[in-house]
Amino acid sequence: MPRFTSAYSDFCTRLDEIESILHVARTLRRSDPVGSAPRISALIRGGIVLLCSHVEGYVESLAELALIAIETSSPPKSAFPASMRFYLSKDIVTSISDSKKPETTALHIIRLWQRDNALWDSTAPFPPTFHKDAFIADFANPNHKSISRYLRRFGFNSYPAEVARLLGPDFFLCRQAIDDMLEQRNKIAHGDPLATSTIPELDVMVKRVKSYCRTADCCSATYFRT
Repeated sequence: MPRFTSAYSDFCTRLDEIESILHVARTLRRSDPVGSAPRISALIRGGIVLLCSHVEGYVESLAELALIAIETSSPPKSAFPASMRFYLSKDIVTSISDSKKPETTALHIIRLWQRDNALWDSTAPFPPTFHKDAFIADFANPNHKSISRYLRRFGFNSYPAEVARLLGPDFFLCRQAIDDMLEQRNKIAHGDPLATSTIPELDVMVKRVKSYCRTADCCSATYFRT
């Protein structure tokens, strides 16, 4: 059995893009550190945004792999919180909640019944396929808290403790790195001109975020195998 999931392997491959950004930034710094300062800053800011996007994509891919495993093995529904089914049907449930007209509401309920009946029937096993897009897409702003909350949908309530245990003394620094990544991404998105980092700071951030995701992958893979 592979040590890491394909989601993590793909994530590591995408991190090469940020290494390319760092390489260009270092080249500019060596040739003209003063004149190239604005370009270097722009590159680093872009690297932070890209890193955040890749972490978000990794977590979504991890969730997709977990859902595919559930489709394949069809474990008992009692092994997961009922709220997991809510998130799988959230697109239609939200339409029902937002609907003001009885006729429209009825049509949404019919659609929910037709598409997700087997999913909500507690006496039936998981269907061989179910609508995963609403579940997967309903994730954003990747930091330690939001990732923990997302994995809790699968009943993985011990995730925060597990990732802290596996990272050991590095947990605080890795958690801080992924939280800082999101905070800086948000500042950049809102046009804060001071929201940037140095080349060494981005390099360290990438390494610590990668370590966090590697550990998240290990404990998540173990949880879903059991």
